[in-house]
Amino acid sequence: MSRSDAKQKMCDNTSVGIIVRNPQRDIAVIKRRNFPIAYALPAGHCDGDSYEASAVREAKEKISIEILSQRKVFEDTFSNPCRRDNGDHHHWQVFETDEWRGTPAAGSDASELIWLPESGIVSLASRTLRLAKKYGFAGLESHAHLVALLNADPEWQEYPGLELVWCIMLTRIGVIRIPQI
Repeated sequence: MSRSDAKQKMCDNTSVGIIVRNPQRDIAVIKRRNFPIAYALPAGHCDGDSYEASAVREAKEKISIEILSQRKVFEDTFSNPCRRDNGDHHHWQVFETDEWRGTPAAGSDASELIWLPESGIVSLASRTLRLAKKYGFAGLESHAHLVALLNADPEWQEYPGLELVWCIMLTRIGVIRIPQI
Protein backbone atom coordinates (compact mmCIF):
# COMPACT_ATOMS: atom_id res chain seq x y z
CA MET A 1 0.00 0.00 0.00
CA SER A 2 1.42 3.37 -0.92
CA ARG A 3 0.96 6.75 0.71
CA SER A 4 -1.61 7.60 -1.99
CA ASP A 5 -3.87 4.94 -0.43
CA ALA A 6 -3.59 6.59 3.01
CA LYS A 7 -7.19 7.82 3.04
CA GLN A 8 -8.33 4.30 3.93
CA LYS A 9 -9.66 3.67 7.41
CA MET A 10 -7.58 0.52 8.12
CA CYS A 11 -4.58 0.88 10.42
CA ASP A 12 -1.28 -0.59 9.22
CA ASN A 13 -0.10 -0.83 12.85
CA THR A 14 3.12 1.04 12.10
CA SER A 15 3.94 4.44 13.55
CA VAL A 16 6.88 6.76 13.38
CA GLY A 17 7.76 9.58 15.77
CA ILE A 18 10.20 12.45 15.51
CA ILE A 19 12.15 14.28 18.20
CA VAL A 20 12.81 17.79 16.88
CA ARG A 21 14.89 20.23 18.92
CA ASN A 22 15.33 23.95 18.35
CA PRO A 23 18.71 25.70 18.84
CA GLN A 24 17.92 26.11 22.58
CA ARG A 25 17.46 22.28 22.76
CA ASP A 26 13.71 22.59 23.48
CA ILE A 27 11.57 19.86 21.93
CA ALA A 28 8.67 20.38 19.50
CA VAL A 29 5.40 19.22 21.07
CA ILE A 30 1.98 19.35 19.45
CA LYS A 31 -1.45 19.32 21.00
CA ARG A 32 -3.32 16.66 19.06
CA ARG A 33 -6.57 17.77 17.43
CA ASN A 34 -7.94 14.22 16.98
CA PHE A 35 -8.15 11.03 19.06
CA PRO A 36 -6.25 10.31 21.15
CA ILE A 37 -6.36 13.88 22.46
CA ALA A 38 -3.07 14.64 24.22
CA TYR A 39 0.20 16.46 23.89
CA ALA A 40 2.58 14.45 21.73
CA LEU A 41 5.63 14.72 19.57
CA PRO A 42 5.13 14.79 15.80
CA ALA A 43 4.15 11.29 14.66
CA GLY A 44 1.98 9.32 12.29
CA HIS A 45 1.37 6.09 10.41
CA CYS A 46 3.83 4.78 7.85
CA ASP A 47 1.07 3.79 5.39
CA GLY A 48 3.37 1.59 3.34
CA ASP A 49 6.38 3.93 3.31
CA SER A 50 9.65 3.20 5.10
CA TYR A 51 9.98 4.47 8.65
CA GLU A 52 12.67 6.92 7.54
CA ALA A 53 10.55 8.36 4.71
CA SER A 54 7.52 8.49 7.02
CA ALA A 55 9.48 10.52 9.58
CA VAL A 56 10.35 13.09 6.93
CA ARG A 57 6.74 13.20 5.70
CA GLU A 58 5.22 13.46 9.18
CA ALA A 59 7.57 16.28 10.23
CA LYS A 60 6.42 18.22 7.18
CA GLU A 61 2.72 17.45 7.78
CA LYS A 62 2.67 17.95 11.56
CA ILE A 63 5.05 20.88 12.10
CA SER A 64 5.92 22.19 8.63
CA ILE A 65 9.65 21.46 8.67
CA GLU A 66 11.97 19.60 6.33
CA ILE A 67 14.21 17.01 7.95
CA LEU A 68 17.70 17.07 6.45
CA SER A 69 19.21 14.34 8.62
CA GLN A 70 17.94 11.98 11.29
CA ARG A 71 18.90 8.91 13.26
CA LYS A 72 16.80 6.13 14.76
CA VAL A 73 16.83 6.25 18.57
CA PHE A 74 14.09 3.78 19.50
CA GLU A 75 11.99 0.84 18.29
CA ASP A 76 9.27 -1.22 20.02
CA THR A 77 5.65 -2.36 19.78
CA PHE A 78 2.91 -0.98 22.05
CA SER A 79 -0.77 -1.45 22.77
CA ASN A 80 -1.74 2.08 21.85
CA PRO A 81 -4.95 2.91 20.00
CA CYS A 82 -5.64 5.18 17.08
CA ARG A 83 -8.87 6.18 15.38
CA ARG A 84 -8.40 3.82 12.41
CA ASP A 85 -9.99 0.36 12.16
CA ASN A 86 -7.76 -2.33 13.69
CA GLY A 87 -5.69 0.45 15.33
CA ASP A 88 -5.17 -1.17 18.72
CA HIS A 89 -1.36 -1.54 18.60
CA HIS A 90 1.56 -0.04 16.71
CA HIS A 91 5.14 -0.96 15.95
CA TRP A 92 7.02 2.29 16.54
CA GLN A 93 10.30 3.67 15.35
CA VAL A 94 11.40 7.04 16.75
CA PHE A 95 13.95 9.26 15.06
CA GLU A 96 15.78 12.32 16.32
CA THR A 97 16.56 15.04 13.82
CA ASP A 98 20.15 16.11 13.55
CA GLU A 99 19.39 18.90 11.09
CA TRP A 100 16.19 20.49 9.80
CA ARG A 101 15.00 23.65 8.11
CA GLY A 102 11.80 25.63 7.81
CA THR A 103 9.51 27.69 9.98
CA PRO A 104 7.83 25.35 12.47
CA ALA A 105 4.05 25.70 12.73
CA ALA A 106 1.15 23.45 13.74
CA GLY A 107 0.01 21.42 10.75
CA SER A 108 -2.41 18.54 10.23
CA ASP A 109 -3.79 16.94 13.41
CA ALA A 110 -2.20 19.66 15.56
CA SER A 111 -4.16 22.44 17.20
CA GLU A 112 -0.93 24.03 18.42
CA LEU A 113 2.84 23.64 18.41
CA ILE A 114 4.86 24.50 21.50
CA TRP A 115 8.56 24.20 22.29
CA LEU A 116 9.23 22.67 25.69
CA PRO A 117 12.39 22.02 27.64
CA GLU A 118 12.68 18.48 28.93
CA SER A 119 11.33 19.68 32.32
CA GLY A 120 8.13 20.86 30.59
CA ILE A 121 7.69 17.45 28.99
CA VAL A 122 8.25 15.81 32.38
CA SER A 123 5.47 18.01 33.77
CA LEU A 124 3.05 16.82 31.06
CA ALA A 125 4.10 13.19 31.59
CA SER A 126 3.64 13.51 35.36
CA ARG A 127 0.13 14.82 34.75
CA THR A 128 -0.61 11.74 32.62
CA LEU A 129 0.60 9.42 35.38
CA ARG A 130 -1.37 11.26 38.08
CA LEU A 131 -4.57 10.89 36.06
CA ALA A 132 -3.73 7.24 35.26
CA LYS A 133 -3.57 6.51 39.00
CA LYS A 134 -7.12 7.86 39.30
CA TYR A 135 -8.17 4.83 37.20
CA GLY A 136 -6.03 2.30 39.04
CA PHE A 137 -3.06 2.25 36.67
CA ALA A 138 0.38 2.69 38.18
CA GLY A 139 3.62 3.30 36.39
CA LEU A 140 4.44 3.41 32.73
CA GLU A 141 2.31 0.80 31.03
CA SER A 142 0.78 1.05 27.60
CA HIS A 143 -2.86 0.12 27.78
CA ALA A 144 -5.59 0.89 25.24
CA HIS A 145 -8.27 0.90 27.95
CA LEU A 146 -6.43 3.60 29.91
CA VAL A 147 -6.15 5.79 26.80
CA ALA A 148 -9.93 5.54 26.32
CA LEU A 149 -10.53 6.43 29.99
CA LEU A 150 -8.21 9.41 29.85
CA ASN A 151 -9.77 10.72 26.65
CA ALA A 152 -13.24 10.58 28.26
CA ASP A 153 -12.09 12.29 31.48
CA PRO A 154 -13.31 15.91 31.81
CA GLU A 155 -10.08 16.96 33.56
CA TRP A 156 -8.03 15.46 30.70
CA GLN A 157 -10.24 17.08 28.08
CA GLU A 158 -9.72 20.50 29.69
CA TYR A 159 -5.95 20.09 30.00
CA PRO A 160 -4.46 16.86 28.64
CA GLY A 161 -1.11 15.42 29.57
CA LEU A 162 1.53 13.80 27.39
CA GLU A 163 0.20 10.92 25.29
CA LEU A 164 0.85 7.70 27.23
CA VAL A 165 2.92 6.04 24.53
CA TRP A 166 5.20 9.12 24.43
CA CYS A 167 5.62 8.97 28.24
CA ILE A 168 6.92 5.44 27.81
CA MET A 169 9.08 6.03 24.74
CA LEU A 170 10.75 9.24 25.95
CA THR A 171 11.51 7.57 29.28
CA ARG A 172 13.02 4.51 27.61
CA ILE A 173 15.03 6.67 25.20
CA GLY A 174 16.35 8.64 28.19
CA VAL A 175 15.04 12.03 27.08
CA ILE A 176 13.00 12.41 30.27
CA ARG A 177 13.00 10.92 33.73
CA ILE A 178 9.60 10.91 35.39
CA PRO A 179 9.69 11.18 39.17
CA GLN A 180 7.58 8.73 41.14
CA ILE A 181 4.13 10.19 41.72
